[in-house]
Amino acid sequence: MFFSRLNNDKGAFAGFGLDGATLKADDSRNKALYGKPITNTEIVEGHVDTPATAQPLVAKLSEGTSH
Repeated sequence: MFFSRLNNDKGAFAGFGLDGATLKADDSRNKALYGKPITNTEIVEGHVDTPATAQPLVAKLSEGTSH
């Protein structure tokens, strides 16, 4: 399920549903990206620095959250 909405006052919003979906860690890709074994929890909770290859994406996403 995917939905989107445009609001003149606040901008655009897009989202998706994960009804019945399961998310599974990809340990080999996490290790390749971060250079060491790491859990998704460590990544989400900010216990590691953002890899250089992901910094442009994170910066762009952060633009939408700054006021």
